[in-house]
Amino acid sequence: VDFSYAANVIVGMCQVPAEQICHTQPQKYTNTGTFVVDLRGFANRHEVALDGLGAWGKPQGSSRYYKFVGAIPVKVQGVDGSEVKVLCNRYEHPGTMSERGRFIRKIMTGVSTSSGTPLPLAVVVYEWLGEPHPIQLRNMDAVEASRRPYGSRSWEARNVDVSQDEGLQFDGQPLYAKVAVDFDTVARIILGAEVLQPTRLCTRVPQKYRAQGTFVIDISKLERWKRKLGEAVWMFALLQAYGA
Repeated sequence: VDFSYAANVIVGMCQVPAEQICHTQPQKYTNTGTFVVDLRGFANRHEVALDGLGAWGKPQGSSRYYKFVGAIPVKVQGVDGSEVKVLCNRYEHPGTMSERGRFIRKIMTGVSTSSGTPLPLAVVVYEWLGEPHPIQLRNMDAVEASRRPYGSRSWEARNVDVSQDEGLQFDGQPLYAKVAVDFDTVARIILGAEVLQPTRLCTRVPQKYRAQGTFVIDISKLERWKRKLGEAVWMFALLQAYGA
């Protein structure tokens, strides 16, 4: 199924018969197919990614937002005013040969935009692009505790309170967060929906930073950018670093 239909299942617009809902993650499935998985019995929501096929490649993500009008979910544009975020992460299995065919997995989940609480259902799609063939499995690290670590770069929603990082400095510049913040936060800052105090803004690019973190840079303070921007009064840039 496509992302649109899966999102309708996750937010409750499309009902799935109880006998067609999985209560554990199917294992070692290497055909084309779709599973609807009930997450409520999982000790750890990350377990939906443990399908017995080892490590997958890095995800490519997209999202949809919904608000409820009465009991009816209605798709909206962007996070503002939304109540639910539905995420789709697409993975390619590294154990397939691109010249013959690629094995793709999509994990689609929903979370409350206010609390980060997951919606009960996930949709997991497997698809071959090209000729199906045996795949080579690679080891995958064990899933950690169900509590999401501070700054986790998972496909789940992140409700990281970056205010706890206020006052941190590196190379004489303020560190906005000790994590790589999510794209929604980046967009809100750049578009002005999230107003930052001047003390949270860098006036130059921090040098030789080698840890995980995010800096917000007022590029109107940078002479080279001033020349490029011309009449623009100010803009923000976000510099992110990902720890090993």
